[in-house]
Amino acid sequence: MESSARIGCWSEFDRIQITILKLSDVAKIFYSSNPELQKADISWENFRAKFLHRFRDVKSDLYHFMKLQTARQKKDETPPEFLDRCCSLAMKTVPKVEDPLLQKFHYDQAPKEANIPIIFSYPTLVLSNSITPTLYDDY
Repeated sequence: MESSARIGCWSEFDRIQITILKLSDVAKIFYSSNPELQKADISWENFRAKFLHRFRDVKSDLYHFMKLQTARQKKDETPPEFLDRCCSLAMKTVPKVEDPLLQKFHYDQAPKEANIPIIFSYPTLVLSNSITPTLYDDY
């Protein structure tokens, strides 16, 4: 939505109206029941902030960090899928700060955090894919 608005040079009013048209289910109910969102003079940033606050992830950063630290590759999951899942979890651990430079730093650090579970699970992957347990009995 944001990139389409930039490319199309949409006004704040256009952004709000198009967002309202694209609302569905719970978001549409939230909009209908909130008179502040229906005011003609509401800014895009305020409108957007209300929705982001209402539909934020209720799980804490610590929850996502622990999920990242204990992540292991699932049996039916390919290594690229596992990496994508870890990167997604890492992005959820990024703290939200007001300083844009500090926020960029946190976002740049997130993919590096995603490598932690990969390093721990890599020997398991190598052993399970290259040596079968029956080979140990042969020695």
